[in-house]
Amino acid sequence: MVKAPLPGHVKTRLTPPLSADEAAGLYSSFLIDLFVNLKCSPLAADIFSAITPPGNKEDFQGLIPDDVACFQQSGAGLGERIESVFRSLFEKGYSKAVVTGSDSPDMPLRLIEEAIAALDEPDVDIVFGPAEDGGYYLVAVSRCMDAPFRDIEWSGPNVLEETLKRVNEAALGYRLLEPWHDVDRPADLKFLLDCDSAPCSRAFIEALSPEIKAAII
Repeated sequence: MVKAPLPGHVKTRLTPPLSADEAAGLYSSFLIDLFVNLKCSPLAADIFSAITPPGNKEDFQGLIPDDVACFQQSGAGLGERIESVFRSLFEKGYSKAVVTGSDSPDMPLRLIEEAIAALDEPDVDIVFGPAEDGGYYLVAVSRCMDAPFRDIEWSGPNVLEETLKRVNEAALGYRLLEPWHDVDRPADLKFLLDCDSAPCSRAFIEALSPEIKAAII
């Protein structure tokens, strides 16, 4: 799931110290790293890009590989958009689907493989990759479901906790992967500075002014 890298619409929690244009440039770097890693991996899965806001795909020119099929996210909030992505994938005939965001460009792709494998366990309906900020960087399911994604305060620190409550209320079996970090706040940028798996993002941060780097590190 990706957003158009428009200034003022992406990575807003990084402004300040970044400007809106710098935050959009950094997010563009996230997308480049993410898709390079996906395309270069031995991952046995088809790759799609679910984009928002609806409209011009030219906003993603040079960021999403030409051979990665795109479709629009739909829905009023993040929960409805996650549901819409899963629905679109299952309508294409897939029996398992993994949705990730674009805030963890250095996420190890073995975590996707682990999520797919976990769905083969008879007591597992849904898999989450917990993010260190209280949300999740990955969710995987083997059928369409809406219960886990309803009535969640998506901007709060308890997204995973609230989601697991919905999962338990629906009597669904779940599995948790190891935690990983989203890069949403200035302090999170340190994760990318010594990171070999997100070279474009690292180079973007290294090219920032000394004043900005001093403010974020």
